[in-house]
Amino acid sequence: MSIHLLQIATLVPLPLTDGGRVGIYYLSEQYRKRNVQIDYVAPRMNANDMELFSKVVNLHLVDIDTRYTVWNGFRSLFTSVPYNVYKYQSRSALLQLAHLVRAKKYDVIQAESLHMAYYAIELKKKYNIPIVLREHNFQTEIIRRYMETVKNPILKLFLRWNYVKMLEYEAKAVQEFDRVFTITPIDDQKLRMISPSVKSVVIPAGVDCERIYYTTPEHKHKLLFLINYDWIPNIDAYEYYCTHIHQLLVKRFPKIEVIVAGRGTEKILKRKLPSNVVIKGFIDDFNSLHTYAPIAIVPLRIGGGIRIKILELMAKGLAIVSTSIGAEGIEVQDGEHIFLADTPEEFTDKVVLLLNSPSLCYELGRNARKLVEEKYSWNVIGEMMYREVCSLL
Repeated sequence: MSIHLLQIATLVPLPLTDGGRVGIYYLSEQYRKRNVQIDYVAPRMNANDMELFSKVVNLHLVDIDTRYTVWNGFRSLFTSVPYNVYKYQSRSALLQLAHLVRAKKYDVIQAESLHMAYYAIELKKKYNIPIVLREHNFQTEIIRRYMETVKNPILKLFLRWNYVKMLEYEAKAVQEFDRVFTITPIDDQKLRMISPSVKSVVIPAGVDCERIYYTTPEHKHKLLFLINYDWIPNIDAYEYYCTHIHQLLVKRFPKIEVIVAGRGTEKILKRKLPSNVVIKGFIDDFNSLHTYAPIAIVPLRIGGGIRIKILELMAKGLAIVSTSIGAEGIEVQDGEHIFLADTPEEFTDKVVLLLNSPSLCYELGRNARKLVEEKYSWNVIGEMMYREVCSLL
């Protein structure tokens, strides 16, 4: 079946520097493999590597200023829309999208994340085209978890206000869609609790198992901490690790080396680093990760959806120690595919156990790779998404 799809997103997903971008890119590619013609729309200011992505989709840019400003934050207080959604809503962009819809015949409109739901809903009202929402995260839960970690009373008050607004906005907005794709069963369950009539189905994120190949890492007393330091949950994870876990670990392994790598990590260099912590920056070749460390840590306390980076680390064959929130939504068994730890002491114990056992690291890595191959291949996930979209036509 030939389908013409209008895909509306917050950004152009290249380069593939975080899980959200990876998910958008590979699902767009899966659509293309199934003869889906995609017109992809994103804010002009969030567009990178346009020429490369244009090989996958027909790319269109619209005028949305997504920068955080005090003025927009103040204005959002007088609307029913939470600020991190409000800043993506532009009348100019809606008019540009309407012009595109009039010029072309679309079978389906897909919004990538709740932030772009506004456009799909408004276009459906006017042109009666089926709309789907790919809910990258259960947004209400992310705000709640962030709110629980902050100590600044003014910020906490602002987050509480936005939490209430997000709860109401998310519950109402998802009901407008003909289908909502949630990423994990947990997110799906929580969404149905606030919006019982939502037409949702769980379609997880995945891994390109051909691009990321399994390699047995050389055992050494090093840890890899892979983060996007431009994302608040990862900033919190880094602070949590440095404040509550790192010194416990150094006491038991004085020569341990923790390699912090990823987008935005150069900002950490402006601050005093804890002993034994090395900032590597962004690693271009994901397949080289096994040369840095045999063990990866994910001390995440805030989040929703699914951590694609964990899936990719599993595909690579690294042994992983994560909080339960970090591994949320992935069908792992603690002690078989990954180690889960939710207190600093338990986290330290699990890391030390792996540092002392090369065979256990190997076993976890092999089991993790097998799980990813069986359940989280993009080919399998792409077919699930395609069939759901076809069912609406």
